[in-house]
Amino acid sequence: MITTLKARYCGLLSILFLFLFSCSSKEKKGEESSIFQYPKDTVWRGIPMKLNSALYKKNAFPSYTDSILIACEKQQNFNYFVGKSQKEVPAILNKLNKQEYLNYAQLRFLGIPADKDSREKLKYLNLRGRNLKHIPYELSMLKGLADLQLSDNSIGNIPQHLFYCRNLKKLDLSSNILSYIPTEIAYLNQLEELTLRDNKLNNLPTNLSQLKNLKVLDLSNMHTKLSRSFNNFIHIPNAVCQLVNLEKLLLEKLPLQVIPVNIVYLKNLKVLSLNGCYNMNVYNALRILSNMHQLQVLDISFTGTHRVPNEIVNLKNLKVLIWQEEGSYNKAEIERVQAMMPNTKIYSGNGPRPFLRSNSLNTILNGY
Repeated sequence: MITTLKARYCGLLSILFLFLFSCSSKEKKGEESSIFQYPKDTVWRGIPMKLNSALYKKNAFPSYTDSILIACEKQQNFNYFVGKSQKEVPAILNKLNKQEYLNYAQLRFLGIPADKDSREKLKYLNLRGRNLKHIPYELSMLKGLADLQLSDNSIGNIPQHLFYCRNLKKLDLSSNILSYIPTEIAYLNQLEELTLRDNKLNNLPTNLSQLKNLKVLDLSNMHTKLSRSFNNFIHIPNAVCQLVNLEKLLLEKLPLQVIPVNIVYLKNLKVLSLNGCYNMNVYNALRILSNMHQLQVLDISFTGTHRVPNEIVNLKNLKVLIWQEEGSYNKAEIERVQAMMPNTKIYSGNGPRPFLRSNSLNTILNGY
């Protein structure tokens, strides 16, 4: 009995001793594993382990992520936030700082205020002759811009960001190298004046007719021999004849062949210039235009025409007729027309004539 009790006591002591020994070994193992940090430790089922531990080698395989982390760890001074070596980081930051500086420099170059409130209040911006090859993106920030001058540059297309300027009323793109106008031009539905002279256009999008507020449209060629580009409109685009509120249409020195009959739909047209359109039969054109009783100013200079039809007297509201020809060979015809239309001021010969392009109707009629 005593022997049996001694054996039991010895067994309990042995169990207690083994338990204490196992606890101390676990603490040592815990302390030992805690000094290793990720990514040195690989996580397998939530348990951090050394890469060379027997349990890891037996049960886990290196993942693609482990391989990347091991490769990154071998690089000295690797910057994990930038993804570049520490030596490359200053150059990258310097480049970013320069880029930010260049953006502000671009704003100053364009004459655009740096602060947001001042930009949104900007109404007029003149970028004539700035050697621009594209329309700057910074213009999209000018929500209140009403008058934009982009003439005498090298702009070849109209980008989408220009159409964020929804409050534009005047847009001058003359003397550039535009070969087409995008259909999105209809988004600028507040436009009142659109100047496209001296480009490379031969047509216009049909939805240009949606510009219901457009009053002035200039498609002319001013300097066909000196300009690097010129418009090649053989026919007046149909969309132009649907601009119901158009008041001034300038088609100077275009290779137009005919005047379309539907031009009579321009019920508000008061100023029309066909100056230099020598490919056109002006006699026949005037027979169509005689139905536009609202016309007040008409320029048919340097078209090579010798006479005009009698139907011209139907233009009862015509206040100014400009008909200058080389050598004044139309002098006799001018006298005949003046007798038929005594209330019309006719400018002929080599004398001064009204400037139609930038002047208002009142200024043109008053002869200033």
